[in-house]
Amino acid sequence: MIQNLPKEFPIGKLDDLDFGGAEAKTDTLIETPLGVCWTRPIHEFVKGKKNIVIGERGVGKSVLFKLLSEEKIKIKKKKDEHHAILLIEEELQYGTLKDYVDKHVQTFLTDPSMKYRIVWELFILSRILAFVTKKYAAFLPEELHKANEEMSVVLGYKTDSLKLSEIVKGVKATVGLKFGSSPIGTIESSVYTSLEPKEGLATDSKSVVGEKNIDIDEYKKLVQQFLDQRNTFLFVLVDKVDEFVVKSDYDIQQLMLQALMETEKSYMDCKNIRFKLFIRCDLYKRLEYDVIGPDKITAKKITLVWTDEDIRMFIAQRIMHNYFNVLGLNSLQFSIDDDKLYVDEKSVDNYIPDQSHDPSVSIPFVSVLVRSFSRFWKREMPKERKRHIEGRHTTMNDEISKQIITSIFPKHVKHIDKNGQSKQIDIFEYFSTHFSLASGTTTPRLLVMFLDKCLVIAREYYRNNPDEKVLLDMSGEYQLFKRNILKIAYAEFQTEISESFSMISSHWKNYFERFVEKKGKRTEYSFEVLYKFLGGDREEMRGFLAFMCHIGYLKCHNTKALIEDRQYTLPILFQSDNKRHGTDGLTHATYMQR
Repeated sequence: MIQNLPKEFPIGKLDDLDFGGAEAKTDTLIETPLGVCWTRPIHEFVKGKKNIVIGERGVGKSVLFKLLSEEKIKIKKKKDEHHAILLIEEELQYGTLKDYVDKHVQTFLTDPSMKYRIVWELFILSRILAFVTKKYAAFLPEELHKANEEMSVVLGYKTDSLKLSEIVKGVKATVGLKFGSSPIGTIESSVYTSLEPKEGLATDSKSVVGEKNIDIDEYKKLVQQFLDQRNTFLFVLVDKVDEFVVKSDYDIQQLMLQALMETEKSYMDCKNIRFKLFIRCDLYKRLEYDVIGPDKITAKKITLVWTDEDIRMFIAQRIMHNYFNVLGLNSLQFSIDDDKLYVDEKSVDNYIPDQSHDPSVSIPFVSVLVRSFSRFWKREMPKERKRHIEGRHTTMNDEISKQIITSIFPKHVKHIDKNGQSKQIDIFEYFSTHFSLASGTTTPRLLVMFLDKCLVIAREYYRNNPDEKVLLDMSGEYQLFKRNILKIAYAEFQTEISESFSMISSHWKNYFERFVEKKGKRTEYSFEVLYKFLGGDREEMRGFLAFMCHIGYLKCHNTKALIEDRQYTLPILFQSDNKRHGTDGLTHATYMQR
């Protein structure tokens, strides 16, 4: 238990509690020490050897991108080594891009992604040249100054923060590109672009007329040599290229990502230029690995996933942030039964404490998570204990996370199982199972939304019940978020998350709303059942179901089968609000009157 919490939780402080924001741009807590969860993937990522970050929607790819860009998280470096970061955030209009590429980019190669790779090669190289020219102007060799000037004149850009769409529209000349050596085995390829400058772009005497040849590899070599001489590593962070699109744009997006991966691979010989690409799981799985090299790409990727233990740490750290910054605590002190750390959680119900322990033995343990967070570990030593060869089944940090969570949340909540029976489940199972999309993994984004909803409902509850006090019980826990508060918060959270999902795509909005309206209490569906009660065109239905699986609203259990034979289920999160989660039809208004 936590040993040093105040005897009474100050209800007046509820308005000051803050669990952060659901989006990277609005989550102020990631600016604080406790706002960042150092999960295993992040620990591995900062070692610098992983170039591709993949993950489901909401797992924190954009948060990691933001923290890296602001240097709140830093990639490890050796002594006397220097790092620089180039940010590329590209929300592309794929239809417009396709029209331009089809019209202006020509190559003798049959690979459909090659045209898009040419666009990426031009864009990324121009951004790198502009970046190093601006950052190292006083030290830059003449060859690099000339290279940047030549690229800026030919491609028609003036700044180092231009977008890809600005480059393809601002070309001033017919440009021939030479690839000395490419990862797909080509010796040389040519690209021809329009002579028309971007509208509003001033032309000058340096504008190129006719054809201008650019040796991509030579320019890369110049940048590599310069960075190597300065013992500097340039990290190119690329995000936002995987935003959700529909129909034909999806195929173009896949080609663009394929081309981006091939472009990243073309920098293999430039050891001082390292890419960090942030990509959704579903798009990553659709790439053509035989072109890129499956073994090599697997070695460079890392998947952002949140284990149950990670989720508990995430919630606990956000509670701790409020204990320190709102309640004004300087530390938290814990008492932990050491034996429980060695008991498999699956058999914890059968655990009987050894009565021969000597309770007088205590060992202090200082947390490595936060400097201001001290931990007193009460280790109860038996007279004779066999050595724990296998190690602990529950980590020290996870036990602490659990104690922090139950200090304000109930240990158990009501749940209606699939047979319609009401039962209690512990709060940790609740967090692990009730906030998952179809992928089966819980995401921080959804949890933050729910935690914030709990605060909203709790504030109203205590405003309407000013006589209630929240006192520390015998277990060292507050009953701050009562079970009914969680019930109402979850029901409202379900409604809001469903509404937000309906707005992801205007194209599928009508289908989505019909599905939500008609799904009832059913949790399993076949293609034919869905087609029967949603109606419409069968081809449209195929696209809609692909969309629903993509956003995590439906899970397909037999993806290899013909689409007409596929079976789908709803995650708990999207199942019938009241019956599934035990609110028993209790509305917000009626609850507050009780």
